[in-house]
Amino acid sequence: MPAGKRTTKHKRRQWYIDNLSSKKDKALTKSTSLNSLILQSSSSPFALLSIYQTAPKSFDPHTLTTLLTTLKNLPQHQRDTVASNDIFQTLITDLSNLTLNNPRSFTRGQLVLLSHAVALLCGGRELPDRSHQACYDIFSDLDRSAARILGKGVKGDLGNRCRLAAMYVGACGRLGYDCEYFVKVLEEQKGWILKQGTPEDLGSLAWGLGKVGRGKEVVGDIQSMKEAFRGGLEQGRGREVGEVLKAWGKLGGEGGREWKEGIGGMIEEEGIREAVWSKSCVRDLSNIIWASGKCGVVLDSWWSEMESPSSALRAKIISQGKGQEVVKAVWAGMRGGVECRRLREEVDREWGEIKGRGGRGGRENVMLAFLYARMGRVRGRNVFEKLCEENFEEFTERDLANSLWALAVGGYVKAKPLPFIKLWSLATVSSRGLSYTLEECAQLYHARMIASAEGVELPESRADVFVRMEESVSELVGCDNREAGGGEGERGKWWGGEDNEIDAISDILNGMGFGHEKNKSPTDKEDGFLIVNFAGKEEKIAVELNWTGHFLEGDIKRRTLNGAKTSKIKLLKKLGWKVVSVDCKDLGKDVEREEVEEMFRRRFKEDAGWVRGGGGEDSGEVDANWVDKREEGGLGGQ
Repeated sequence: MPAGKRTTKHKRRQWYIDNLSSKKDKALTKSTSLNSLILQSSSSPFALLSIYQTAPKSFDPHTLTTLLTTLKNLPQHQRDTVASNDIFQTLITDLSNLTLNNPRSFTRGQLVLLSHAVALLCGGRELPDRSHQACYDIFSDLDRSAARILGKGVKGDLGNRCRLAAMYVGACGRLGYDCEYFVKVLEEQKGWILKQGTPEDLGSLAWGLGKVGRGKEVVGDIQSMKEAFRGGLEQGRGREVGEVLKAWGKLGGEGGREWKEGIGGMIEEEGIREAVWSKSCVRDLSNIIWASGKCGVVLDSWWSEMESPSSALRAKIISQGKGQEVVKAVWAGMRGGVECRRLREEVDREWGEIKGRGGRGGRENVMLAFLYARMGRVRGRNVFEKLCEENFEEFTERDLANSLWALAVGGYVKAKPLPFIKLWSLATVSSRGLSYTLEECAQLYHARMIASAEGVELPESRADVFVRMEESVSELVGCDNREAGGGEGERGKWWGGEDNEIDAISDILNGMGFGHEKNKSPTDKEDGFLIVNFAGKEEKIAVELNWTGHFLEGDIKRRTLNGAKTSKIKLLKKLGWKVVSVDCKDLGKDVEREEVEEMFRRRFKEDAGWVRGGGGEDSGEVDANWVDKREEGGLGGQ
């Protein structure tokens, strides 16, 4: 063939090469441009979501993965905002369609990053129905692709793959999804992690299996690794041990006594604790303190040192700790029944500086104020004052609900009405696209009732928020449920426990001549938050029974009521009711009916000034009923 001549076949081939190359370059340019925009907006969740809203069809698997990974790397309080955003819900729906219709368009590495992002972004909040279904579809699609995600050749070792699986299982557990393959991977690799994995790998295993109800299976295995933990602590590797304890702490110390005496006791050993104090950073120290408190382990020697006049440990936490780390330490002490007076005094005095180290906006203020209110300790006035000065515009739904509840329970509705009204308007009146969980609505409702009792008039809430608050009344019984600031009791026990116990006490009250109604709201409206165990028919006297969950966590022996229960009693009194408060710990199975009746008469006289002779019938049938209830376990057996 003469030089310079080309056949039709060669021309056609060259045309395809040039044309495809041009399209590829254009796609690459578009992808590079989007990636550049994403990186430039990496600190603003709304800017990132706006990029997707502007040109959703321009996003390919690569840019989608980049966007979700960038959103995933945002701080937790910003991720919470992302999860309930309308644009994000559209993004998740589009992603669901893509993983369903064309899962092979993602590389294995992209699937790994994608699963990380979806698990973190969607695993922490209650999602709208549309997003919930889309997330379920994504998780189902990715679970079917799990062999590709976790197969050989993924960048990193087996430990990384197990950590991914653990995080994935944890997110699925929070959302109530099945993830059979990922659970299978964790269970299959348990032996490898125990032999070769780091404590962090073990923490991931415990966390993942625990979220799907299989955490107890690894308790014995963790106990067998005590020597590895001991070596890590002696060398000052508090982070590894802290991560394991943190993971287990999130499960509420499921290991029971064996775990507490094993790992908890080891942290108390002389020599080990000193090494941890001197060599570990504040983050690791706070994780260990927090997790121990969550597991029910009170570190006596740690708190003895922390509360000494010239404590190096306290000075280290105060001078170096970020806001969240300091709050963790205070929470652990108060949960364990430790007064931690010196620590709280120094935290309150230095709070302005401590808060500035966190870089989390006003979130540290919200966390500490909520903690003080929940524990019924509101003497840290500086924290509440600082909270009233915050820029509420940056708060998430959780921050808004926690702040309003903390200020209301802490007595700041009347003391600081303007900040409270401003916060209320932002939370329930403004047109911001807020989506509250049931528990957050419960907190808002409780705050509104306290404001009403204090005589502070609040702006009328948006219709959707108002309806949601009303729904929360019927679905959550009692103002002091766990999420709204109470203890760890089960639903139903907040306002009186088992029906047979309520009936037995009702018989006693009838025998005293106290006419009453059971489980009654003292207001004209059936307000679930103010339902009392027994409300007088003729006298404005409310009988409140204090079960185990109503006491300050870890402080049941001293019988210190928690913040939610205390605020409920105060609210009843402000509504003109006299409150008879009875600890059910005094109603054990060995207590005779006459003793209980005498105790109730004494409480009525002391708390309400009410004295009356036995106006009801005190028949043998009632006595037999009392014996039956007592033999079933006693009234105080919560």
